[in-house]
Amino acid sequence: MTIDDKFSWILLWIMTFRKKFNLPETATESQLKFMKIVLKEIGGDIYDSFPDSLYLARIQLGLKDRFYSFVPCPKCHKLYNKTDIDKIQKNDSIGIIRCSHIEFPNSASRRTKSCQMVLAEREVKKPELIYPFVPIHQQLETLYRRPHFERLLQHWSNRRQFDNILTNIYDGQIWKTFRETDDENSAKFF
Repeated sequence: MTIDDKFSWILLWIMTFRKKFNLPETATESQLKFMKIVLKEIGGDIYDSFPDSLYLARIQLGLKDRFYSFVPCPKCHKLYNKTDIDKIQKNDSIGIIRCSHIEFPNSASRRTKSCQMVLAEREVKKPELIYPFVPIHQQLETLYRRPHFERLLQHWSNRRQFDNILTNIYDGQIWKTFRETDDENSAKFF
């Protein structure tokens, strides 16, 4: 990976700031554009290659999106792989892509009729909806790699409590009295 060292630290700081404070993409784009203006004022043309969009910053830093994109049907909610829809759009001469889902294909009592809702049109060249998805194993991996993860698991047991005030689910009676089995003498579940 080749990163221009004269501003890579700025990009890393902006991306870390975005993650820490959960900033939306539009706010990060504004930060990048403002930083490019400041750098060009101070340093001149040597900062022309500073990225002014989040897309270019990700490319510059070698960051990859770990999302899978699906195209959901707005009517029946069947998910289609976005790359498959893109291939159909390139190869198909018909301008409209429709949902082909059949709700109960093996039912003898129902008619087998496909949904036929419009997923994408050739003129627009993009689906009506996009459903981003991160697999559970990637989500768990991210969760387990958080700093002090084990301590965070015990956070509920070390928190401040108030008399007669329910401030959290942990304050409820079910949390304190729930047993592992129906037997009254069994150990508490939590």
